Amino acid sequence: MPANSNPQYHRLANPRTQTQKDAKMQNRTKEMWGRGNFGSMLPSVAAWLGPLAETREGTEFSTAIPYARNGDPAWAIWYLPEHGGHPDVNKREVGAHTYASVKIEPIKNRYRCKP
Repeated sequence: MPANSNPQYHRLANPRTQTQKDAKMQNRTKEMWGRGNFGSMLPSVAAWLGPLAETREGTEFSTAIPYARNGDPAWAIWYLPEHGGHPDVNKREVGAHTYASVKIEPIKNRYRCKP
């Protein structure tokens, strides 16, 4: 567990949604952003519970913001407050897209290849 003792989460490397470039921006801004999951129109941030496995590529982080209960014991999702999420989940507007955002503490990034 990181020094701040908040729960750990991770996102796996993905050429569309979690690139090395994304990870660098997340480290710099200390924010994790997300749009709707699995075709949902509700902006949300999603991540797997627990640390990033040593054999996988991606990013690992912690946050003090509790995630919404979603029925999947391995998955964390943070929704905007207007959709029943925690009040510390922020809305970010970029062009025609709305994102949810949570403050994070980056722990590690492991990417073997460029985005």
